[in-house]
Amino acid sequence: MKKTLPFFCALLCAGALVSCSTQMDDMQLAPQTEQAETGTTTSDQFFPVEDDAVLLSGEYHERALNLLHAGDPKQGLSLYDTKITEEQYQEIKTFTDDLVKGLTTQKEIHDKIFSWVNTNVKYQQSDNDAYAVFKNKTAICQGYSNLLKVMLISQGVPAVSANGFAWNQGHAWIYSCLDGLWYLSDATNNIVHDASNITKCKEFIPYFLEWAVYEDDKYLVEFSGGELTLVKVKSGDSKFTVPYSAKGFVLTAFVPESDLPENIKEIYIGKNINSITNQGLNGLSTYGLSIEQVHVDPANPTFEYYEGVIYTKMNNTTIPHYIPNQMKRIVLKPSQIYSKGLIVGHQNVEEIVFPKGVKYITDFAIEACPKLKRVYIPGDAEISRHALYGMWQSIEIIREKTETGIPTITMD
Repeated sequence: MKKTLPFFCALLCAGALVSCSTQMDDMQLAPQTEQAETGTTTSDQFFPVEDDAVLLSGEYHERALNLLHAGDPKQGLSLYDTKITEEQYQEIKTFTDDLVKGLTTQKEIHDKIFSWVNTNVKYQQSDNDAYAVFKNKTAICQGYSNLLKVMLISQGVPAVSANGFAWNQGHAWIYSCLDGLWYLSDATNNIVHDASNITKCKEFIPYFLEWAVYEDDKYLVEFSGGELTLVKVKSGDSKFTVPYSAKGFVLTAFVPESDLPENIKEIYIGKNINSITNQGLNGLSTYGLSIEQVHVDPANPTFEYYEGVIYTKMNNTTIPHYIPNQMKRIVLKPSQIYSKGLIVGHQNVEEIVFPKGVKYITDFAIEACPKLKRVYIPGDAEISRHALYGMWQSIEIIREKTETGIPTITMD
């Protein structure tokens, strides 16, 4: 049985501190455009223009390897967000200097360190910070990976943390650059593979790399969730265009992991983006609190825009995928039935409009919207008693019979 436990999402920051082959080093992030190639509406002017970037393809390991090849391996000499003090690092380095004394190639140094970690660290629940593992000699996969990375970096060997799955379980390992070649190094299970051997590496499914694919004073792009993802926006105009590509590869996800700048009010998403939240809970839902509108290119195959609300096209769903946090009036996409979980926890909506044609609104369709004042519902629609759960007493229910002259009724 493989020794694995659920992974921790790797955090990225920029690094620039040996030499694996690199490609496309001169390619930069495709900038936003102020004028699209086609289209006449105001929104069309801000959607990104398609370029010659390629789409990451293949298994996740192949995708990760392509990004490593496209970058500078010196990034692998950065400790990034590793939890370690300078004193602790120097203690590990001093020990490792002695351990590999006399060895000359990066592969020899790696193999000696790898063998020591695999042999001396016992697999059990423990503190997985690199220094704690070094002192206590106990860890799970994340601890093995953390210590191996620090020891390799102390000897000038690039090491990149990876988190994801292996053998259908959460797992952590590293990619190491040795004498010009990338290797997959799993100290937990005593496995070292040439990373270019896709067949041998097929059991490893990286979802996150501690590797900045692209970073400047505006953006941070990384391999996150198995996608090339814009994870941080540092600055931008009030109308912000999500770029089409980075480092010669198509961006396919916009899932912020920190707050967007407050001055950004509108976001324009092209046809390349297929993810904007993490299961509807994180991403823009958590870190885009200043957003008033999100526009989607009509050619996007995953999302569609309706009255300011974003829906997924799969199964023609009428449950919103994303509602901008600052939206105060929500006009729903037409449907005959609206079910549980339609709108939950929106902090600023004041009005919700159910369109003509709705026949039934089920229990718990709308919950926990503290500023909701009124709801417009067609006069012939049936409303379950708990459709507006916990809010009947404080909300004005307006039954629409015509588009004007709507009478107000009270419901207990």
